[in-house]
Amino acid sequence: MNRWRRLGAYVYMPLIFMIVGYFIINTVGKPVIDFAKSTTSLLLLNDKPDFQKKSVNLYDGVDNQKSDDGKLLASQITYPKVGDRYGEVIIDKVDIKTPLFYGDSTDVLAQGAGMYANSKFPGEMGTTIIGGHNQPIFGNIYYLQVGDEFVIKTNYGEFTYRVIETKIIQSDDPMVLEELGQTKEQRAFLYTCYPLDAIGWARDRAIVIGKQISGPTVDEHH
Repeated sequence: MNRWRRLGAYVYMPLIFMIVGYFIINTVGKPVIDFAKSTTSLLLLNDKPDFQKKSVNLYDGVDNQKSDDGKLLASQITYPKVGDRYGEVIIDKVDIKTPLFYGDSTDVLAQGAGMYANSKFPGEMGTTIIGGHNQPIFGNIYYLQVGDEFVIKTNYGEFTYRVIETKIIQSDDPMVLEELGQTKEQRAFLYTCYPLDAIGWARDRAIVIGKQISGPTVDEHH
């Protein structure tokens, strides 16, 4: 009898605890883990689904349609669909002038910079996340310094940002989750593969964070 009790204490009880623990982690933790995996994957420059649609060029100049209180009404904006070009990124200091697309698939990034679809649009409260391949020119964001400025022009407005942080991070750094979650400021988060001469997948990213200093504020509720 004592032998069976010892067997239960050393074998069966740990097994029961392991099964219960796995159930709790799978039930409670899985949504959090899945969200983190799907979000941090944006820094991997991975392929996104091919939506099999013809892209549209919405960018033919800037047309600000502000309300009486100086805000830009979301209801008046023609938002892009995945694959559409809707602006350009201009950074005079480092000779960057590249088309801006909605989405960041391989096809998009072969044409210019791509906006992560689950981030905020320029002018909205939160962070716009934009990535581009380090070659031929988007890697030049590495040379920006705090205080420098860059411009994002869209089909609905022109936005200027002042750099508040530059950094080299790993592709799975949790700071991207923090940027996606912040809603206190209008920011732009630019990223590219690092080192700058890397070809194909690279572990690190050069990132630049800018705070909007001019341009319309988008009223997302009207």
